[in-house]
Amino acid sequence: MRNLPDLDQIASFLAVAEELSFRRAAERLGLDQSAVSRRVKDLENRLGFQLLFRTTHSVRLTDAGRTFYDANSQLMGQISGSVDAARRIAQGREGVLRLAYMTFAAMDLLPRALAIYRGTNPDVSPVLAYQHTQLQKMSLARGEIDLGLMLGPFSHSDFQTLEISREGAEALMAEADPLAVKDVLTVTDIANAPLVIGNDQQWDYYRRLVEEMLATHGHRPTYAFEAPSLTGILGLVRAGLGITIVPRVMGQMCPKGLVARPIADAGFEIQMVAAWRRPASRQVADFVKALRKITKAG
Repeated sequence: MRNLPDLDQIASFLAVAEELSFRRAAERLGLDQSAVSRRVKDLENRLGFQLLFRTTHSVRLTDAGRTFYDANSQLMGQISGSVDAARRIAQGREGVLRLAYMTFAAMDLLPRALAIYRGTNPDVSPVLAYQHTQLQKMSLARGEIDLGLMLGPFSHSDFQTLEISREGAEALMAEADPLAVKDVLTVTDIANAPLVIGNDQQWDYYRRLVEEMLATHGHRPTYAFEAPSLTGILGLVRAGLGITIVPRVMGQMCPKGLVARPIADAGFEIQMVAAWRRPASRQVADFVKALRKITKAG
C-alpha cells in the first residue's frame, strides 16, 4: 500500500492527459506548472514506468499511460460521486430515517410529523416500525432505530429526549354501556367496571401506568379481556365487553359507536416523548424540528 500513488498525483496526471498540455492543466487545477510537472514525475517514479512522452512542443500518452488514464478517470469519477452522495446524506438531503412508534403516536402525532418532514426532506426514506416503549429503548441502545416515539419519562446520558405531549386519561366505552350516562367518571367507576387493555407483551409499560392510577386510590384492576392491538381493544369495547383507558387525544378522535368520558380524580398523565442517540444525525435533527412545530402548534 505504501507504493500506491496519492489522489493529487493522479488528478494532476488526468488533467495533463486530457489537456495534453502542462500549462493548460496547471491553469485548470489552479496550480503552478512546475507543481503539476513535479506531481506527474513523482507519480511515474512511484509507479516505475513512464506515463507521458514529453517534448518541448507536445505531450502525448504512452501505451501504459493510456491504460492508466482509462482506469483512473473512472475511479476519480466514482470517488467524486461517492463524496457527493455522502455529502447529501450528511446534509440530511438523502438517506434513510428509521423511526419506531407506539400505538398512541400512530393516531395523530406520527402522520403529522411525517407530513412536515417529507415536505422539507423529500429524498429521505422513512422506515417505520411499530414497537412498544421498552422495545424502543432496547432498539435505540442497539442502534437499530434512529428515533423512537414512546411513553415517558425516559432519561439516559446517551440519549436526548423531547417531550411531545402530556395528557390526562379518558375512558372509552360503548354508547350503550351503563357508565355512558355519566358526563364524568371517577377512578372508583373504572375500578368497578370490566377493563379491556393491551396484553402484557405489547402494553407492559402502559399497563403499569393504569395500575398505578388505580392503586393510588386503593383499587386493583379487573381485566375482562386483553388484546395485543388497539384495533382489537376497540372492537371488544364496541361490543360492550368492557371499557378501556386512553390518552385524551384518542378521546377526541373517538371512533364510531364509542363515547369518551373524562376521569375526574385520575391524577394521571400520559407523557409521550421522542428519544434519539447523541449526537443527532441531520436526518434526525430535521425530524425533531418537525416534532417541535407540532408541539408549538398544539
